[in-house]
Amino acid sequence: MVAEDRQVLFIEGKLVQGLGQGADFTAIPWVREEFKKRLGVDPYPGTLNIKLEDAEILQRIAQLKDKPGIIIPPSQAGFCSAKCFKVTVEGISGAVVFPEVNEYPLEKFEMIFPVHMKETLGLKDGDTLKVTVET
Repeated sequence: MVAEDRQVLFIEGKLVQGLGQGADFTAIPWVREEFKKRLGVDPYPGTLNIKLEDAEILQRIAQLKDKPGIIIPPSQAGFCSAKCFKVTVEGISGAVVFPEVNEYPLEKFEMIFPVHMKETLGLKDGDTLKVTVET
């Protein structure tokens, strides 16, 4: 029997409003299917975003993005691949999604979950959120 070599990364950032494009993206049928198949997450429409400001955390995220992760390949022209890692926030499992585009900001940490996290956890923009990331 081989034990998996899993590590965790603990990060925190301030909850911020996204651009409003996450709901449309997570509702695309092939996107939902890929998230369910590869991550085990049927995403609630939209994403939960935190802004990372701590220099040490930003360095860890840069290192995380160099790891293989779970790739979501595009099934349609005009879309890019995304690299994902499983995350947990207050016992709720989800995933962080890093679109594989050069200009994607390092400080933007965009996550999907199976529930509306702000409603479920009573969160509001500006709250500090702690996230556990499986690497």
